[in-house]
Amino acid sequence: MVIKTKQKFRDCKMVKYWFKLKKYGWGWVPLTWEGWAVLLGFIFWTYYIVKNYTQELMYLLLIFSAIILYCIASIKGPKPKWSWG
Repeated sequence: MVIKTKQKFRDCKMVKYWFKLKKYGWGWVPLTWEGWAVLLGFIFWTYYIVKNYTQELMYLLLIFSAIILYCIASIKGPKPKWSWG
C-alpha cells in the first residue's frame, strides 16, 4: 500500500521541461533559457568542429554531438510524437 502511494506521488511531481513538442512534425523546440542555452551551445560547438577538424573526425564528432543533443532533449522534454498541429 505504501509503495503505491509513493509511486503516485512520484508520478504527480511537477516536471520543468526545457523543451516542448513542435506544433508540426516530430521533435522539440526550446522552451526555457536552459533549452536555448543547450541549442546555442550545440550550434557553436558544431561551427567549431567544422572549422577546426579534419573531415573524418568532423563527421564522427557531429554524429556524437547530435546524439548527445537528442538525449538531453528527450530527458528534459516530453516524449516525442508526431503532431499535425
